[in-house]
Order: sequence, then C-alpha cells, then structure tokens
Amino acid sequence: MILAAAGILILAGMVPKVHPISKPAAMASAFTVTMLLNIGIVTLLFTASEDIIHHRNNFVRRFPKHPTAGKKTIQLPHAAYYIAGYDKGQIYLGNRTEPLAVTILDTSLAEKKKIRIDLPKYNFSYTVPRLAVKPPYFYFSDGNVPCIFIGDTVSWKAELKMKGKAYFSILKPIDNNTAVIRAIDSKTKNNTLGLFTFNSSTALKLNGSLLQKQVDGVFDTDGSLLYNSQLDKIIYTYAYRNEFLIIDSKLGSHTSGHTIDTISHAQVSVASIKLKNIKTLARQPKLVNKLTASFGSYLFVNAALIGKYEPEIMWNQASIIDVYNVKENTYSFSFYVYNIEGRTMDEFVVLNDRIVSLNGRHLTIEKLKTNYYKPFYPSR
Repeated sequence: MILAAAGILILAGMVPKVHPISKPAAMASAFTVTMLLNIGIVTLLFTASEDIIHHRNNFVRRFPKHPTAGKKTIQLPHAAYYIAGYDKGQIYLGNRTEPLAVTILDTSLAEKKKIRIDLPKYNFSYTVPRLAVKPPYFYFSDGNVPCIFIGDTVSWKAELKMKGKAYFSILKPIDNNTAVIRAIDSKTKNNTLGLFTFNSSTALKLNGSLLQKQVDGVFDTDGSLLYNSQLDKIIYTYAYRNEFLIIDSKLGSHTSGHTIDTISHAQVSVASIKLKNIKTLARQPKLVNKLTASFGSYLFVNAALIGKYEPEIMWNQASIIDVYNVKENTYSFSFYVYNIEGRTMDEFVVLNDRIVSLNGRHLTIEKLKTNYYKPFYPSR
C-alpha cells in the first residue's frame, strides 16, 4: 500500500487534473477504505481460524511454546505403584504387590508418610484389589469378588459396604455415600454405567442408555471413567472413537463432546469362541484415546493418533496430551509429557495447574504454564 501511494505521488504530475486520483482528498479516502478493508479481511480470517481450531478442528493440534515448567522426578522402589488419589497438595499412591499399603507424598514429591489400611478380615479371593482415595474418605474395592469397603483418611479403617451385589470393571468415588461404576448389564450383556449409594442399605441404579453401542456393546464402548468434583460431573471417554460424555452426578442427563481426531466409529472386529461361549477381539482395534484426567473446566486426553503436520519423531519421545474445555465444549491446546528411559507414561492426574505422571518406577510432577489454560479457583 505504501509503495503504491509513493508511485502515485511520483507520477501525480502526469495525471490529468480532472482525474479523481490527482486530488489528495480522493486519494487519501481511497487508501483509507482499502486499508480498513484489508485489516477487516485479515481479522475475519484469524477469527475463523480460531473458531475452526476450537470448534471444527480438522485434526490440527496447537502446541504452545514451553507449556510446562519446573519438572521434578523421583524414583520409586519398584514399578508396582499406581496413583490412587490426590487432594490439597497431597498425592496418594497405592501398591499392587501390597494392596493395603498407602504412600503419601506432597507436591514437591517428598514422602510424608506410609499408612496401612485396617481392613476387616473376610475370606474373599481378591484378584484385582484397587484403592481409590478421595479425602476425607477412601474406597477399597475388587470388582471380581465383588466387594466395596469405605473408610476415612484419619483412621484409615474400612467398613464393608457392598458384597456380591454387582460385578464391575471400574469404580470412581463421588463422596462417602456414592460411587459410579462401569459394569456389564445382565440383560443386554453390554457395558453400562451405574451408581452405587451406601446409606442404611446399598442400592444400585443402572443407566443403560448412556454408552452407545456401535459394534458389540462391550469392546466398542470400552473407555475411561472419571469424576470431576469441581464441576460435579461424571466423564466417560471412549477408547476407540472420538467422543466423550459429560454426565450429571445422578447419572441422568448428559451432553457429549468430541476429540479432534476423525474416527467417529469404533474400528473394532469381534470374534466368538463357541466352545467357551465368549467373545474376543479378532484383531487389535485402532486406539484413539488412551488415558484421561480432569480438573476444573478441563478434560486431558492422552491421544493415540498423530495429527496433521506433526513430526513423527515426537511420538517416539513423548506422550501427547490434548486439552479440552468441557464447559465451552472446545479444544484448547496440546502439550508433551516426555518419556523416561524410553518408557511412555502409565497414568497421569491433574492437580489444578500441576501434571503428575507415572512412568514405571518414575513419578514426575511439572507445572502447566500457558495462557491457554486457566487454573481453577473456587468461588468464595
């Protein structure tokens, strides 16, 4: 625009006086309108680009510069630990080889203490015992027995609340009287979500309409189950399709959102073994969403598929985390959690602006630091 104006001024003497461009006022008006129009077009294109990234993304990830900082890693005695819970600057680790042991650390990863759960003695054949800590209480459960114990994090003494009422594969506590589970519906034989309530008696409410069958109702509806206490919402993310559900804590109404990849139908192939009357996977399905975590307004998804324009070498060096704002139903940004000794992370949780990940024997914490993420501050 400046070069054009300079050229016109240089040649102004050669233009007839009757021509509008020879008049300074006309030329100034023309250039002003043109410049404003160009600025408007660029602004419109930028706004449309942002809208596409957040709402109609065609699998292009946004990686902010240096989104994490202050990384610290400690080495645990062995690889049998798992993250059982967190609250107010404390991280609770369970132990697969010692199910009743609890290790408590702070956010500087300094060990505070070790606790042993006081569990009533029952003749149960535990196969997959699991601890879930949600202070000021904890759950100790085994979905194959099935049984559920509940206790408080002061005495660490548990009480049996459920035995034999329903088998389940995942349990997430909501409070000391309520927990959400994923189970197999005895009528449809499909995966379903249910709500246990523990008051004077134990009650179970199933909602078979939430998880939508595409192939077989079991493998195709596999996924991860979370409870977000800041939003008071249950979140279920499908493993083999680009969809997650945001469900109210009573297991009633729900909304759905989509991850940025393009696989909307689970690529699952199922085979039957007639002699044993069971179904199994005919081949390994294409995994879309691996691990998930949630805090505040955000859902964090460990993605399994490479996006457009991404260097493949990074997929050998790190796990990719996509971040979604579930309140606004938008994609926000992505970041890397780097491998340790060539091993990708086994699980992770989010403590507001801190990412805690577990890679075998290594426990890592780093701070999330980007303008695309707003930490959660409870209203007073």
